[in-house]
Amino acid sequence: MYKFTVKSNEGGKPVTITPASGKFLSPEEVRRLYSGNTSYWTRLEKGREGRTTYYADGTYSSIRGSWKVTDDGFKCQTKKRNNRERCRSFFQDGSAYYVVNKEGVVTHRVSFK
Repeated sequence: MYKFTVKSNEGGKPVTITPASGKFLSPEEVRRLYSGNTSYWTRLEKGREGRTTYYADGTYSSIRGSWKVTDDGFKCQTKKRNNRERCRSFFQDGSAYYVVNKEGVVTHRVSFK
């Protein structure tokens, strides 16, 4: 059983959730979801929504940069403008996908097309 802290825009206080089921995605699952697809995301803390297209060549659309999946299942993005890399893991609970930062905080809910 996994336990996460979720940053929510409701009341501004983090909430801890315990998913009834679910799993962290393997590197192969993360690659399959992102490569050649568009992710539609909601930032849980602020309710902000957006989308990003991830190309099979390792580039992405929203800020121009590169992306890769590490052997331990983290998707890392490097922004071209500042060369800063950020890595996140992904948790699936039923048909829902969540972005989890290295501190174990769920930051986004994501869907793919």
